[in-house]
Amino acid sequence: MKRLLLLSAILMVAAAVASAAPIQCFTANTLQDLVADGSCASQGLIFSGFSFTSLGSGSSHLLASQVAVSLTQVTPPGPFGDNWVFSVVPYFVGTNRVTTFMAGFDLSYTVSVASPNPAGVVSLIQSTDLLNTGSTANLDIATDTQTSLTPAQIITLITKGCATCGEASSSLYALTSFKTSTVVTIPTVGGRPVSTFEQDFASTVPEPVTFLLIGSGLIGLAFLRRRSPKS
Repeated sequence: MKRLLLLSAILMVAAAVASAAPIQCFTANTLQDLVADGSCASQGLIFSGFSFTSLGSGSSHLLASQVAVSLTQVTPPGPFGDNWVFSVVPYFVGTNRVTTFMAGFDLSYTVSVASPNPAGVVSLIQSTDLLNTGSTANLDIATDTQTSLTPAQIITLITKGCATCGEASSSLYALTSFKTSTVVTIPTVGGRPVSTFEQDFASTVPEPVTFLLIGSGLIGLAFLRRRSPKS
């Protein structure tokens, strides 16, 4: 009887842990999925607190359920990469099929290193933003503020007459968490639509040399402790 009760308790704890664990990010289809789930996990990172606000009106106003998401995972050698792509779920305005962001939007969420971390990730090391647009002479702007950095980094992408424009350089840091908040502005007069908005995050695990140094240090400490005289 005691064994049965113990087994039941173990199963209940395991079920509670499983239910509390974030879903895998690549299972989400729309931003609404991410907003509703609260958080998701990918390769040692937790993405949480998703918020989306369309800056359009009328037919250009989008809901989170109308924004498709996809995640591509890049695995070592090299750092892990989690590459998000945000696009429009096709919809109709009359007989016209719309597949692009016709108006700006505000998107924010938090990226954190999971703890405990089965993937061995120790820090976030890089972030890259990318706007894919049509090619006209007008300006489209994305202002990305990463608010947990000290000082906060504000990254501005300005696209002009190019089909694919991104940051000239990435932000480099070593953090365990930060919040990214991006406002994309599309000119209302003569502005071109944005087909996709991408955000890529790189995270790293300790190099083998680091593991070797840590292991050597622990062995050395154990050796010294064994040799120290007893009081």
